[in-house]
Amino acid sequence: MPTLPRAVAAAAPLIMALVLGLGWGEWIPVASMQGEGTPTAEATPSRAASPGATPQATQLPLYTPIPVSEARNVVGRLTIELTDRGFIPSRFEQAINQPIAFTLVNTGTRRHTFNIDELDVAISLEPGETKTTTIPSPRRLGHYTYYSDTPEDRALGMTGTMTIFI
Repeated sequence: MPTLPRAVAAAAPLIMALVLGLGWGEWIPVASMQGEGTPTAEATPSRAASPGATPQATQLPLYTPIPVSEARNVVGRLTIELTDRGFIPSRFEQAINQPIAFTLVNTGTRRHTFNIDELDVAISLEPGETKTTTIPSPRRLGHYTYYSDTPEDRALGMTGTMTIFI
């Protein structure tokens, strides 16, 4: 039979006394500690974590946004899916001085549009329709917003971001 090291054997009674003495063997429901889980009257909010913060109501979107995926680096060609919940991808990056060929696929159940105001792009797609277009490279670095301007999509905030970099 294996034997315990001398230090462990000597500490065992102390450990047992602590466990039993502190009541670690009993489960105490959290709700029973403070009157069915409600804070006590003397509880006050702490400002230590965020001294200048004040709670503010935030308006939630009318739909569940598609999670922002990693920005895709594009080399001249990109397929964008237009769904009833948003664009996939919702953002991408393209190097300057490169034309961009877009393949737009409407996988939704209603009409969507693809617009980039700064580049005079306005394309409408019916459900199930696919269109391809090429636009010249934007002349400036930065972010360009693409969006769908149908009334339903405007209400949902259906937008995406194209970033042009060096």
